[in-house]
Amino acid sequence: MIKRSNGTWVSGNLDLSSDDLSFSQVKAGRKREPAIAFSFPLRDILSIELTPAFASERLNIHTATRSATFLVVKSSDFIADLRQRTSTLSENN
Repeated sequence: MIKRSNGTWVSGNLDLSSDDLSFSQVKAGRKREPAIAFSFPLRDILSIELTPAFASERLNIHTATRSATFLVVKSSDFIADLRQRTSTLSENN
């Protein structure tokens, strides 16, 4: 866990299922705190923004009630799949 750019950054994995986008921390800190994990139902995602950052990109996910920023690397296929799945869900509603 590091503190940078007005936030706390943790190493983890983003997983895309048919219903949600979930984040799970790879390893918890030395304090034996519980690992961070949360998810966004795909139907709740209002916007997906990808902006260049130093040696990576920032993925911003927004819903009506919350948002999260992820530093991602080599994520173009993942982001394309995420956008396709969220647009398909919004078209079906």
